Amino acid sequence: MDNLLIKEEENNFFCSPKIDFNAANGECSISGESFIENTVEFYCPVFEWIKNFFSETPDATMKLSLDFSYYNTSSSKALYDLLFLLKKGTENGATVKIIWKIPEDDFEMEDDVIDIISETGLNIDIVY
Repeated sequence: MDNLLIKEEENNFFCSPKIDFNAANGECSISGESFIENTVEFYCPVFEWIKNFFSETPDATMKLSLDFSYYNTSSSKALYDLLFLLKKGTENGATVKIIWKIPEDDFEMEDDVIDIISETGLNIDIVY
């Protein structure tokens, strides 16, 4: 299985995060801003990679680091979808560790992550 690397991009209005998923060791990260015009199209390769990762090795171990300076509402929906994929992986035998870095003064993002933890049932470590 190949790694997934998508470079962070910024144009006049939209920003996409850096995606770095390593198939060999399960170390994965998404960082930067996620303010994307077509969120579904952008995150589709990420969803497919995760599905393939867990289908090829159901008892895999994945460590996902999330470090957003900002994400918009449509990106939030994509993150929910991504995290529910990880939840499904854990239900099928995978081990998933999630670390979410939050800026100290971003109480809105902190509330979002707490809601995500409640809704997904995932154990997410919040780091400030």
